[in-house]
Amino acid sequence: AELAGIEGVPLLSGVWEDDDVSALVALDGAARLLDAGNLRGAVVLAVDSLLSAEVVEWLEQTSRLKSSGMPVGLEPGEACVALWLDNAAAPGVTISGTSFAIEPQALADATTSTGDGTARTLLALAERFGLAQRPALWLLSDHNGEPYRANDLALAIVRARTTCPAFGAATVSYPALSFGDVGVARPLVAVCLAVAAFERGWAPAGECVVLAVGTSRRRAALLIAPTTAH
Repeated sequence: AELAGIEGVPLLSGVWEDDDVSALVALDGAARLLDAGNLRGAVVLAVDSLLSAEVVEWLEQTSRLKSSGMPVGLEPGEACVALWLDNAAAPGVTISGTSFAIEPQALADATTSTGDGTARTLLALAERFGLAQRPALWLLSDHNGEPYRANDLALAIVRARTTCPAFGAATVSYPALSFGDVGVARPLVAVCLAVAAFERGWAPAGECVVLAVGTSRRRAALLIAPTTAH
């Protein structure tokens, strides 16, 4: 708060200790409060680590850790991300909208995803913001190398492209290739990656859809775009 030049002590409005969908729940809630004029600004913070000995051992025991004997699995990482949201006229990104859905079969239940929940989040954004008419789409996925997430993403794209063919030709990026699986910080790391891509001119599209697939049945998607006023 001090480094950002915020006067006074910020109000702690909420704490979530769930899966990574909570980061987009918090982001959506903060954006709504800003739009309502109830806040001058908001910080959305996500922090997680999968690098402790206990977590790595648990991942290995549950066959989720990528290793020489397990070619499909996640590579553990850690991250802390803080995003500042306000309505000031300054370069940044605009949060166009968020969507949420429920997947019938959760990773935590040791089942295989149907892709239905993720597809419905994509189609909700497509309908609200006319994504079918976009010349290019960019998806930032939280796929981390695990079969469950690979299956969820593939089936979601197949389902979504029947209604919005643009999803079938979308560019899909995987932040986990660079940072590993950073747990609940995944969506906010993806937002930071999108901001850097927009600023440096290497974004494959003018907008970006950030996906969040929880270990529970929760799913979320966030649509952001570069802006000079947000």
